Amino acid sequence: MTSILPDATRLGPVRLRVSDGARTASWYQRVLGLVPRPGHAEVVSLGPHEGETLLELREVPGARPMPARGRVGLYHHALLLPSRADLGAFLEHLRANGEPFGASDHRFSEAIYLNDPDGLTVEVYADTPRDRWVWERGEVVGAVDPLDAESVLAAATGPWRGAPIGTSLGHVHFFVTDLAQAERFHVTGLGFAPVTRRFPGALFVSAGG
Repeated sequence: MTSILPDATRLGPVRLRVSDGARTASWYQRVLGLVPRPGHAEVVSLGPHEGETLLELREVPGARPMPARGRVGLYHHALLLPSRADLGAFLEHLRANGEPFGASDHRFSEAIYLNDPDGLTVEVYADTPRDRWVWERGEVVGAVDPLDAESVLAAATGPWRGAPIGTSLGHVHFFVTDLAQAERFHVTGLGFAPVTRRFPGALFVSAGG
């Protein structure tokens, strides 16, 4: 199915309500290598050294951390790195600094998962080249396989120097109460196209494939 949205449709910045703005901003700078951008006094804007703003943090005193099993709303936001070499450098950076993370090979991408100070999941990933994606009956084939960490590390061509130029907001995932209702809203209403239903209890939609 083809999206009725333009192929060039892209996501804008993710706006997060956090319990401690300074603590969360420091984490995103130290771990992900984002840098502050000029903005309103009550909002911290973050992005790569050059490029667009990817995150906006608004402090809400008393905000509750994300529970272990999540709640309706944002599941995670995902930063797309320009290359597998960048992902390798990022992985080495995490290992060198003892930062806990999880990782998966989804076949169409290789991903690293972290939790920010409020328990929100952050994915940092690199796409597998699209000419290697496998499609069956109009759906991309994906998996949750272990990441070949040593192969990813070997792809690095230099040390991690913060989020590189070209880092973008690749996607967001949401917890929903009714998947069919969510599909009607995002597909029939907004015009996204389904890409895969192969992950249990989930639907992936996109613009431009």
